[in-house]
Amino acid sequence: MYQQYFGLKEAPFSIAPDPRYLFLSDKHREALAHLIYGVGDQGGFVLLTGEVGTGKTTICRCLLQQVPDNADIAFIINPKQSINQLLQSIFNDLGIHYEKGETSKDLIDHLNRYLLEAHARGRNTILIIDEAQNLSPDVLEQLRLLTNLETNEKKLLQLVLLGQPELNELLSKPELRQLAQRVTARYHLTPLSKAEIIDYIEHRLSIAGCRSELFSAAAVNKIYSLSKGVPRLINLICDRTLLGVYATNNDQATPKIVSNAAKEIFPAHTPFNWRPVWFSLMVAVMMVVASFAWKDYRNTIVIIEADIDSLIAPAGTESIATLPAEKNVTEPFSFLTSEQTYAQVVTALYRLWGYQTGSAEVDCGLDQNPAPDVFCVASITSFEQLIAYNVPAALELKGRQGASFNLLLQSVSDSVAMLVSNNETYEIPMTQLTELTLVNSTILTRIPALVKLPIQPGDSSDAVAWLHRFVGDSNPGNNHNNSESVDLVAVPVVDPPDVTTGLNKAAHIYAHRLEFDSAVDNVYDQELANTVKVLQQQLGFRPDAIVDRALLSALTLQMHQSDPVLIVDNSQEG
Repeated sequence: MYQQYFGLKEAPFSIAPDPRYLFLSDKHREALAHLIYGVGDQGGFVLLTGEVGTGKTTICRCLLQQVPDNADIAFIINPKQSINQLLQSIFNDLGIHYEKGETSKDLIDHLNRYLLEAHARGRNTILIIDEAQNLSPDVLEQLRLLTNLETNEKKLLQLVLLGQPELNELLSKPELRQLAQRVTARYHLTPLSKAEIIDYIEHRLSIAGCRSELFSAAAVNKIYSLSKGVPRLINLICDRTLLGVYATNNDQATPKIVSNAAKEIFPAHTPFNWRPVWFSLMVAVMMVVASFAWKDYRNTIVIIEADIDSLIAPAGTESIATLPAEKNVTEPFSFLTSEQTYAQVVTALYRLWGYQTGSAEVDCGLDQNPAPDVFCVASITSFEQLIAYNVPAALELKGRQGASFNLLLQSVSDSVAMLVSNNETYEIPMTQLTELTLVNSTILTRIPALVKLPIQPGDSSDAVAWLHRFVGDSNPGNNHNNSESVDLVAVPVVDPPDVTTGLNKAAHIYAHRLEFDSAVDNVYDQELANTVKVLQQQLGFRPDAIVDRALLSALTLQMHQSDPVLIVDNSQEG
C-alpha cells in the first residue's frame, strides 16, 4: 500500500524469509560459523538456540546454501511427532522407501542400511530439526541412538537442533546427559544491538530501493526499546510504522508514529482486578491469626498440666533444643578454595602457552608483556564468549554463598571442563561450572581485541593494516608477507570503541594497541580480498572476503597448531 508513496519496489519489512534480504550481524556470522563447523566431518549434534524471532531459521537457510554438494539433508519443521512419524518424515525428505505399517525397529534398520550405503558413495547425511524444544525426551534419546552408527573416522548421521532456550533446559535433564555430551558445537543467538538495528533497517530499505532516510534516530531508538532487538518484531513494527507515516502524509517516522504502530501489533493489557485478590488475602490473614491464637492457647494448657520436672532439660541438651537448624553452607566447589590470587592464575595461563614469566604474579596491564606476540584480553564475563574464543582462560568465579574461586580453565571435552587449581587438575561438568557467577576472566589470543570486526573490502583503518600482516603470515606466498613491521605496545584501554569485539563495553579492559609503520597498507584492496577468499575456501568458509572472528580463529589455529585450544575432541582417542 505504501510502496509507491515512498518509491519502493516492494515491502521491505516482510516477515517471509526472503534470502535477498538476508542480514548477517556479527552474532549471526558467528552462529553460522558454529553450524558450519558442527556439520563438518566429525558428526554428532549441533545446537543453535535463541529467543523467538532472533533469526535461527534464517541462519539455517544460509547454512543450507553453503553445505557441500555431497550432502543429503532432511529438514523437519514439525517435531511434535512420535519416533515412528519422525522417521517417516526423515525418509520422505531423503527419498528412502518404506512400507506402511512398519515398526520403528524396521524403519531404523532401513535408515542404518541407507547411511552405510550413502557413506560408501561418499555422501554425507544431515538431519536438521527446527523447534527442537518440542521434542520429547524419548524421541531425543532415539535420535542419540541413531548417531551410534559410525565408522573409524566419523559418525554417519549429523544432527542440527534449532530451538528456543527451553531446549537447553531439556538437554540438561539427567536422563539426556549422554546426548548433551555429544554436542560438538553450540551457540545461543542473542537479539540485535542498537547499532545493529540501524544497519538492519538501512539494509532492508536499500534492497527495496529506498533512497531517503525514512526513520529518524529517535524513531530507531523507540523501535529498539519496543522490539528488544528481535528481528521479527523489528519487521512488524517497521512495516506498521511506514503504513502510519503514509496514512498521516509524513516523510519520516517519528517516535509517536512508532508507538502507535506498536499498539496495533502488541496485545493490549487489561487492567488487573485486584478486589478479589485483596479479599482472599484478608481472609487468609484472619485464618493465620486465628490459627496462631489457638496454638498459643493449647501450649498454655499443656505447660500448666505438665509435670514441673519434665520442663528441666538434662545437662548439655539445652543448646541443642534452642539452636536453630544448621544451614548448609557447602559450596559446590569448596574443595577448590585456595589462597592463590587471580594474578597467579593469569601467570599459569601464560605458562600454559609456553611463556616463562619473571614474576610469580602476572596481569594484563604490565608494561613488560611476557608474551609480545599474543594479546591479553580481560574482563570477559560470559561463558558463551569464552567458548567462542576457544582458548584456555583464567577464571574468577563466585559461588551461590559468596565464596570466590580463582581457577584456570584448561580445556573442555564432551561437556566436561578441566580446571587447574594449585597445580591440581579437576574435571567438572560444564553445566555445574556455568551455575557459578563469572566475575572476570582473562584469555590470551593472537587476535587484537581492538580490531573492529567485521573487516570488509573498501575499509580503511589500522585493522586493515593488521589484516595485511596477518594474512601475509598465514599465506607467505602472497605479496603481503614480512616486508612490513608491526610494533605491539601493551597499554591499558578503557571502553573499547565497539561492542562487536565481544567484550563488555563498560568494563575496564586491558588490550594491545597497534602502532604501524607508514609502509603498512591500511586499505582493504582487491588483492587482499582475493587472498582472503582463497583462505576462506581452504577453510570451508563462504568466499565473501568478509573477515569475522570465526575466520580469524580458524586461521590462527591453522597457523599456530601448537597453541592451546579450549574445545578438545576426544572422540578419536582409544
